[in-house]
Amino acid sequence: QTYHNGLKATPYQANRNLSLLSKMFELSIKWGMRTDNPTRGVEKFHEEKRHRWLSSSELDRMSAALDRHANQKAANAIRLQLLTGARIGEVLSATWANFDLERGVWIKPSHHTKQKRTEHLPLSKAAVTLLNGIQSIRSADTPLVFPGRNPEKPMVDLRKFWWSLLADAEISD
Repeated sequence: QTYHNGLKATPYQANRNLSLLSKMFELSIKWGMRTDNPTRGVEKFHEEKRHRWLSSSELDRMSAALDRHANQKAANAIRLQLLTGARIGEVLSATWANFDLERGVWIKPSHHTKQKRTEHLPLSKAAVTLLNGIQSIRSADTPLVFPGRNPEKPMVDLRKFWWSLLADAEISD
């Protein structure tokens, strides 16, 4: 409680730390190292939603940084996210069967969307062009648009890529 209250000025950080500590204590209970979780009952701080959009200048720098990056598969995932407004999890779990590139539509299955319903998302010409380019160089043995190291599973985490991209584009959070 005291530690959490000490971070009141940074509610996002305080709440993430509280969640981490709670998980650690729960595991220690599971492993027989503790009998209680001292984070139980500690209420999280209210978090205001953050609204952050990139300026035109930042978008230009982001685009240039994406073009320069060695990992073009991850860069393409971010490009598709920027072009569609989709959540990164939806982008990374997308399969080629979800796209009708002739009609320019992305059919997002219900189990991949936040609303838990199938969505038909119209694709811009830029998104269709990007997907056609990705498809032309893809490995035929995977249905995934963005396969991970194991071609049967999608890419999982782009956090390191994202932070390196922001640094290269000189964009602060």
